[in-house]
Amino acid sequence: MIYTYGIKHLAVRALDNTSFLQLMIESRDAVSAFVSKHKVEAVYPKELEDFSSLLERFRLVQLTKNTGKAVQDLESADRERDAAMLTLSNLIRAFSRVKEPATKAAYETLSAVLKQHKVSVTDSYEKESAKINQLLKALSSDDCQQAIANLYLTVYLNQLMEAQATFDRRYKLRLEEQKEHLPSQSKALRAQLFDIYHFFVDFTAVMASAYPERTELTDLHHQLNIIRQRYKKRKTVKKEEGVRTKLEVL
Repeated sequence: MIYTYGIKHLAVRALDNTSFLQLMIESRDAVSAFVSKHKVEAVYPKELEDFSSLLERFRLVQLTKNTGKAVQDLESADRERDAAMLTLSNLIRAFSRVKEPATKAAYETLSAVLKQHKVSVTDSYEKESAKINQLLKALSSDDCQQAIANLYLTVYLNQLMEAQATFDRRYKLRLEEQKEHLPSQSKALRAQLFDIYHFFVDFTAVMASAYPERTELTDLHHQLNIIRQRYKKRKTVKKEEGVRTKLEVL
């Protein structure tokens, strides 16, 4: 059983940018007030400084971000290729326990390629595109094509190829529409903010559990949970959370 230290579940990665920004602002303000009122571990003010700087940059990107059709199309294409990538990789991994020789050999061939060309759907647009294109090139080899066919995954590989091609076309349109702002900025900043926010929530929960006599930690933990609960019914941009580790219940 995973112990969550009383952290309220919230699919933070699934929030749209507007809700995500507001969640970060409210949480930053709560941590800032905590740091200013109490003698705290040095890690709090250090992380808070980095968090505030990233948050301001993210806010400015959102203000200057064009909300036209090219942006919406690009975000939609990114979600579609993420889904295609996850579907293909999950289907390949589903064959990991099959003992039948031909199927096992096909799985091992494709599994080795996936391990060599790891793709993270939380990477910046450019980095994810580079990794997916490298993966697709590797999967175009004769051995991989035979393995894909043996596992009846050709249609899913084609879906990933089509999704990446669509994303590439829409990315070029987005660059033409707004050359002064790389569209990856928002995604990269959001990932950095998420990591520090995740640290604040988890570290505070663990410390409050370890030192129940420190009521200021308990109060901050409670306040962060209240803020999280306000965003449970907000509009989301993805239906599923990625795989989380022990403390990652964000």
